Amino acid sequence: LSEAGERSLTRLAQHNDLLLAWISDPLEAEPPPAGRYRLGVPGKIWSTDTGQRDLGKRWRGEFSAHQERLRRLAARLNASLMPLSTAEPALAQLRLGLVRRGQIARGAA
Repeated sequence: LSEAGERSLTRLAQHNDLLLAWISDPLEAEPPPAGRYRLGVPGKIWSTDTGQRDLGKRWRGEFSAHQERLRRLAARLNASLMPLSTAEPALAQLRLGLVRRGQIARGAA
C-alpha cells in the first residue's frame, strides 16, 4: 500500500466505516523448505536460495512488520482488519469474518 493509497483511505474513513481485507499467502509468512528456487514472471526470472542462514528469521520478520503496519493503519482509521488466506476458501473466510465483527447475522452466514 503506497502513501497515496493510505491518504485515500484516510479521506475515505472520514465519512465511511471501513473494513480492510488483507489477503496473504502462507508462502508470505513462512519461506519454503531450504533449497534453490526460480521465481518469476514472463521476461523476468529470479533465483533464491532458501537455505541461507537466518533467511527464515528475516522472512518471518518482514511478514510480521507488514502485518503490524496494517494493524496500525486499521487502528488509525478506526477500521476493521480482516485477514484472508489464499489457503482457504475466500467466501467462507469472509462470512466468518463478518459474523465475528457482527456485520452480518449468524443465521445469514
